[in-house]
Amino acid sequence: MLAKPTDIPSPFRFLKIMNPQYVAFSANAQFILAARGVDQAVYDIEYQDVYHYTTEGPLDALQEHVKWMDGYRLAYVSAGKLVVYDYDSTNRRTLSNASPQYSMFFAPNYRVSYSLTQAADGIPALTQTSLTTQ
Repeated sequence: MLAKPTDIPSPFRFLKIMNPQYVAFSANAQFILAARGVDQAVYDIEYQDVYHYTTEGPLDALQEHVKWMDGYRLAYVSAGKLVVYDYDSTNRRTLSNASPQYSMFFAPNYRVSYSLTQAADGIPALTQTSLTTQ
C-alpha cells in the first residue's frame, strides 16, 4: 500500500511535543529528538520505543535546546554547569562549569570534555574535565 501525502511518518505520531523548536537525529541515527525548551521526546528507531521527559534543571539563557553529545547522550548547560544524560533521561551527570554562550566540546573518544567559562577578568577560560573514572 502506498503512503498518502497526508500520512504522518511513524516517529512523529509518538513524539508529542507541542510546537517543537528543535528536531535532530543522534550521531548514530538511531534516535530522533524533538524538543521545546525543557520538554523532550526521543524516539528509538531500532527498538521503536518513545521517551518523554523534562530536563531536571532549566536551560541557561542563550541556549535554544539541548544538543546531542554523541549517538546516545544529550547535553545542555544549567545553572552554569554542563549536564549530560542518556537518550532516555537516565545516568544524568553534572560535569563542570560551562557557559551556554559557547558550544560544548568533546574529545573524539569522549574521554574528555572541554568547556569555556567566563573568567573574572572577562576573558574566556578553557576547562578540561575527564569523563572516565579510574
